[in-house]
Amino acid sequence: MNSEHVDFDEKTAALIAKGMMAVAKADGDIHPREIALIQAFQADVPISDLDEDAVLEPGSGATYLNSLVLVALADGHITPEEHTIINELAQKHGLSSDDVETSINWAKSYFLEAFSGVEIFKDSVTEIAESLNSGAAKS
Repeated sequence: MNSEHVDFDEKTAALIAKGMMAVAKADGDIHPREIALIQAFQADVPISDLDEDAVLEPGSGATYLNSLVLVALADGHITPEEHTIINELAQKHGLSSDDVETSINWAKSYFLEAFSGVEIFKDSVTEIAESLNSGAAKS
């Protein structure tokens, strides 16, 4: 999984947006940061109507999972309910639980790299890293 720029079509954008919303709703508590992330995504990409049976195009799985994981982490941790829905959505699109774990590890690395070397937030970064690791163990 990586964070490189990826181009995708309207159907893929709609699937990502739908998945992001499902993850945000999974634990019954839609956090304002989750909604803000989804709205920012929808503002940046064209969203088309979506057939209920639509599946991801080959090659778009990493982007899909990374988007779902980022929404789950928007409030600081992945709840067991969010982890379950991410795995269910992954399976629906032919992705494995290993793919999900790879995406979760990518997100952890992404966030930790973003704050590496920033001394002013060092304690906060350490606390977040510890909570991400313990949150993954609970999932």
